Amino acid sequence: MKRKSSQRRGAVLLMALICLTLLVMFGASLLKLALMERKALESRQQTSQARRLAEAGFERAAARLADDPAYRGETWSLSGDEAVSGRPAAVTIEVGIVDDHPDRRRIMVQADYPSDAATRARQSKQGEFNLANPGDAS
Repeated sequence: MKRKSSQRRGAVLLMALICLTLLVMFGASLLKLALMERKALESRQQTSQARRLAEAGFERAAARLADDPAYRGETWSLSGDEAVSGRPAAVTIEVGIVDDHPDRRRIMVQADYPSDAATRARQSKQGEFNLANPGDAS
């Protein structure tokens, strides 16, 4: 009689241990999924910010060219205080003359956000600017 009772307790303990192990594994899977979602969301946010910075860099280049046709570009660095979420950013602007069109400039912009991280988002934009008609930037 004692032996059956002892076996029953052992079986119940084993079942409880198996259930606990399954619950821990399920919880760990949920945690891993949540961390992956957070990383994907952060990546989308960084890409979106880099895209906005590339657009701003293009507009900055067009405005500078309207004031100074000799403008050739710059690296526009935003410190953590100036950028979104306190993360620094870098926008590289290059301006060149379009072949066979001395009154047109090619603007190439590359934005990195955040610029201080190993994994960062990089977006580029390029187009042309007409010095004769400053409203014609494409």
